[in-house]
Amino acid sequence: MSLDMSPDGIIDKKQGVDLDYEFDFSSGLSTGESITSFTLRIPSGLGVGGAGVGAASNTTSAVQFAVSGGTVGINYQLVCNIVTDNSGPRKNEKVMTIKCIK
Repeated sequence: MSLDMSPDGIIDKKQGVDLDYEFDFSSGLSTGESITSFTLRIPSGLGVGGAGVGAASNTTSAVQFAVSGGTVGINYQLVCNIVTDNSGPRKNEKVMTIKCIK
């Protein structure tokens, strides 16, 4: 998945465009370990899913979702928490910043 990223690591999202995003946890998983559940924290002003936009889902090593909405000039911080099937189980968190642009 190719994303437009600014030099400061913020992902640019054009206003009015619904795009797919992904939190990839593969580098932090052991061989054979899989994501069993996840939660996404999406700030007010952005939506996940909706008319014509797919709902969030996960593979064994990543969480995929589509984002809609946003106000030009605002940075939105999205947080994804996962739980794995490793004995324990293990938990992990990743953060992504999306800036809405014209």
